[in-house]
Amino acid sequence: MATFKQPKTLSHLLLVEVAPGWTKEQVTAVGSQPYKLGQLVGKKTNSDKYEPITWPASVMPSAIVAEDADASSAETALLVIARGAVVNSDALVWPEGMDANAKAEAIKNLEKTLIITRKAK
Repeated sequence: MATFKQPKTLSHLLLVEVAPGWTKEQVTAVGSQPYKLGQLVGKKTNSDKYEPITWPASVMPSAIVAEDADASSAETALLVIARGAVVNSDALVWPEGMDANAKAEAIKNLEKTLIITRKAK
């Protein structure tokens, strides 16, 4: 018998939004891969475009992807949580192999944009 696995939605990730219209922002994501809900992204150096963080770190995170987007063939619009939010730490998507110290540093960087991580109850 097949089982159904509920897909994650923004409500799994975003626990508190300080102000609708201010917390989330539409940005441009660099092409080359799909973006997943909860994935950490940062601004490319000398650019307004966002890219996923990698390990070892290429950019420090400054936002979190708020909906899946396919940028595998070209740049695309991407909805991100950019500021003023409390997010579920269990819903974050980390780069493979990223250690606990690097994750703690990434979370500190998110806190600079008033994005706080907490465990959902």
